[in-house]
Amino acid sequence: MAKVYMGYVGDRKTYDSGVAKYSITFKPEQVQELLKYKTAADRINCDFVIKTDGTAFLSVFDPNDPENQKFMKAKTAEVQEVKEDLPF
Repeated sequence: MAKVYMGYVGDRKTYDSGVAKYSITFKPEQVQELLKYKTAADRINCDFVIKTDGTAFLSVFDPNDPENQKFMKAKTAEVQEVKEDLPF
């Protein structure tokens, strides 16, 4: 599957409570570009990935990639099948 990498993920911050936090920032043009990756369900699917060395990045699913469209069609058919079984 083709992925798009977008935005900036800051360094990990760990607090005394054990909570870990990463800041994620986007430039305005990146936010507009994210709209290109909207799925048929009006969602933008992102993965927050932390590598073994501790660095992190944000990966965006590209539903427009031909390889990914096969996956999207299968998921869409699955969702429609479930909706048909509902009594209302």
